Amino acid sequence: MTKLEVIRDGEKQEWDVCRSCLTILLGETPPEEKKICPQCGFSWDEVQHTRRLGCPDCYTTFASWLEERSRRRGWPVYHGERPAWTVNSSPLARQERMAQLQTELKSAVEGELFEKAAQLRDEIRALQELL
Repeated sequence: MTKLEVIRDGEKQEWDVCRSCLTILLGETPPEEKKICPQCGFSWDEVQHTRRLGCPDCYTTFASWLEERSRRRGWPVYHGERPAWTVNSSPLARQERMAQLQTELKSAVEGELFEKAAQLRDEIRALQELL
């Protein structure tokens, strides 16, 4: 945080301003807006426009901006968690989940729901790492 002193109508005002807001107030482009994710090529402008991150590496690339906005809004910062069914689940439960996912994947491919199939494929790969 930086103290910003503003004199308006002869009255002095002091504001605590974060670095990102200070650069905006001074008419500079914040560093996050210049950054581009090395993995997917998303720029900060695209993230703001779509309100989505392009890939998992975007979380690292734009971490300072995301943490600052989360803190300002009182949101908890996400530190990463596994789905509840993977934590302390038995090998049998994981195998049953794997069978369920493979059935859903087969149905998605047959129904030509390729985006859903890709999500299921990724979930299966993640689960295979746990087995």
